[in-house]
Amino acid sequence: MKTPLLLTLLLAAQLAHAEDSDTAQCDRVADPMHPGNPAGAPGTETPPRFEDDSTTWDALRLACENSYAAHPDTPRYAYQLARLYSARDYNVSAEKYLKTAAEQGDPVAQSEYGKILNDQGFDGTDWQKKAAAQGIVPAMEALGDYYDADENPAAARQWYEKAATAGNARAAWKLGDLLQPDEPEQAHDWYQKAAAGGELHAVLRLGDYYRDSDPDKARTYYQAAASLREPEARYKLAEILRTSDPAAARSWYRKAALEGYDQTDSAAKAAETLGNIYRHGENVAKNLTEAYSWYSRAATIAAEMALAAMYENGEGVEADPVRARQHYRRAIENYEYGSACEPAASDKTAVALAYQKVADLADPEDPTTTADSRKADYRESLRLGNDAAIDKLRALGEPADDINRLLDERKNTTAP
Repeated sequence: MKTPLLLTLLLAAQLAHAEDSDTAQCDRVADPMHPGNPAGAPGTETPPRFEDDSTTWDALRLACENSYAAHPDTPRYAYQLARLYSARDYNVSAEKYLKTAAEQGDPVAQSEYGKILNDQGFDGTDWQKKAAAQGIVPAMEALGDYYDADENPAAARQWYEKAATAGNARAAWKLGDLLQPDEPEQAHDWYQKAAAGGELHAVLRLGDYYRDSDPDKARTYYQAAASLREPEARYKLAEILRTSDPAAARSWYRKAALEGYDQTDSAAKAAETLGNIYRHGENVAKNLTEAYSWYSRAATIAAEMALAAMYENGEGVEADPVRARQHYRRAIENYEYGSACEPAASDKTAVALAYQKVADLADPEDPTTTADSRKADYRESLRLGNDAAIDKLRALGEPADDINRLLDERKNTTAP
């Protein structure tokens, strides 16, 4: 009678040991910052992908699944499974376990699951509010983002302020941006707190804040952000130095253009500005080859207009009306469909000229070029404000009534 009992006890001990071993293994992928982790759990901030060691990943997955099966009501194991699957981009499984952990009350899982729902176009704010009520600061920040995007500034301010007060530097920066138009002094205070927390965008905003009132202080902030390879700060620092220290300005423009070659607005502007500097010999020897290179890199509306003019006039390149027309057309396309830079007010005038030039430079031998297609370009040029197109249309036989109707439409319409 004792033997079965001993076997039972031995088996129970072995199972307990295996269970403890599984939980210890699973805790290797615990988030060390998670408030629900047991003391002493080793954890890792980002679970390794184990791309070259699927055996290790499979062993951890099995350990976490065994732990979850043994403790189905303990959210930490569902959450750790979600982290493990997410590390391999197994998003369906990751989301399944994340939802389970959220439903079991895990506040971090609630925050992350709510964000997933928001990113998928659903409303995950209820989950994030549950997480925020348990003190999860990223959930407060995410709620601020949600309401900011939803154009609800009062709610966005409420949540950003809660997150910022809890020490979230990014939320402090976003709160500053929210307050800047109407409460610049309060915005300044939040920017300072965000900058003290290491938020680079806030350092840049402090430079903007002082740019007109205290250029030296603005320069200090821009320099700090620029030294951390922030393209917009590098561009703005170059703008401040353009007159007082042209050589340093060119260096910073170059860094902004090259470091930001994902074609951010500031990177494109920096490249365009370098094109202008070398094309016109602004405090440096005129260099049309350099100008051409920077304009090509910028690909902004103004840069395309400059390249078109260079080809049209044989400026630094062999005159080529076909290439000129192509660049004028690219300027138009950038205006209509977007480019790296937001369209400036001057771009409308430039594009009005571009439409005229596309028609002016049309090859009469090209079968795709007709009087009607040229008229269409001249009409668009006139619509955008170029009165020189009137005589062009008259020369092509456009009726005076049609021209006058275009002028009336222009007067009553705000063109994009």
